[in-house]
Amino acid sequence: MDAELKEELVKDLEAFVGAQDYYKRIGKAWKRSYLVHGRQASGKEQLVAAIANKLGYDVYDLDTGLVATKAQLKEILMKTGRRAVICVHGIDNQSVIKVKMADVLDVSDGLWAPDERIFVFVSDEAKPDTVFPGCQGRIDFYVAMDTSGFQMLKSTVKLHLGVEDHRLLGEIKGLMMDRK
Repeated sequence: MDAELKEELVKDLEAFVGAQDYYKRIGKAWKRSYLVHGRQASGKEQLVAAIANKLGYDVYDLDTGLVATKAQLKEILMKTGRRAVICVHGIDNQSVIKVKMADVLDVSDGLWAPDERIFVFVSDEAKPDTVFPGCQGRIDFYVAMDTSGFQMLKSTVKLHLGVEDHRLLGEIKGLMMDRK
């Protein structure tokens, strides 16, 4: 993940955690929604785990393909606790699933909704604003997981090989710049 985006995301999460009084004052459910999109194996699941780990929240996995009705969705979400990160899968194929991303947002906005929950919608789609009608303005933060940049490559090399600086990294960076 790009360092700038990571810093912005961390600031957003910290602001959310400290905003209980604000949400109470304006009468909104104390929740936040993120849309994380990118190619398969781009680190979307790891980001969900990192968010939960940073905040000390529990993680719940919700596959919308397994939920038949909005009532069933509400029942499932009622069973999740406070201080939760709810990772929502199955939102890409809107023609097959019965419960859509907008339904999850509707239910999570309800008066009954427990406080202090973060919804992370995970998508493989490249252009989420055109794929999920009815959700514009309802997602608080968009995260594009790009696997093609040099910084991502450098982070991966450091993580897996423990190498921070190597002559080949300079060559690779040059080749990547030429490609653009």
